Amino acid sequence: MKKAAFTLAEVLITLGIIGVVAALTIPSLIANYKDKETIVKLKKVYSVLSQAYQRAVFDNGAPDSWNLVAAGDSQGAQNLANTLNQYLNVGKNCGPNDGCYVTQGPDYAKTLLTDGIPLLIYVRNPNCAANYGSNEELASVCGSAAVQINNHTFEFWLTKETVVPIGGPDETFDPFATRCDGKLDDFIPCTAWTIYNENFDYLRCKSDLSWTGKTKCD
Repeated sequence: MKKAAFTLAEVLITLGIIGVVAALTIPSLIANYKDKETIVKLKKVYSVLSQAYQRAVFDNGAPDSWNLVAAGDSQGAQNLANTLNQYLNVGKNCGPNDGCYVTQGPDYAKTLLTDGIPLLIYVRNPNCAANYGSNEELASVCGSAAVQINNHTFEFWLTKETVVPIGGPDETFDPFATRCDGKLDDFIPCTAWTIYNENFDYLRCKSDLSWTGKTKCD
């Protein structure tokens, strides 16, 4: 009895279908993997930075006593960074100079952590009195800290006592609704959303998300 077999044409058609399906699904899978990898790294950085900052405040008092000098002052930023860096695993301290994989101006203090993540420190208010939100923490902002992870920049407020991700529901300076939702190029105000909702869907839903409503694309 003759056994049934696939013809060459059938095999080629099957391989073609598999190729089309792979071409449609693999890029999405890779993008989802990179998103998850970035979110995991961001949450780890947030935890490490928060713990280090709180230890620095506990040991040295509030940052308004760290000689922050003035808003945008390079020496003030370095003084802030020098105090904070004592509680972080620092691979390289670049000060105001380039060399830590970042190109911001000299008013930023730049550090490269041992895991390869660049950290940028900036003074917002030397008296820790900048008011950027509707809660007590955001009413006492001293400076900001930015990190770069997988070509994304994420920024945090350094308040009198703790670290707050930018763009949260109580934010007024860089609110999610006006600076992040549906914006393809503005990543910084999306830090809080990325941490708490664990997605980058604000880049895809085009003004369809909010802190009090929908938090993921359909």
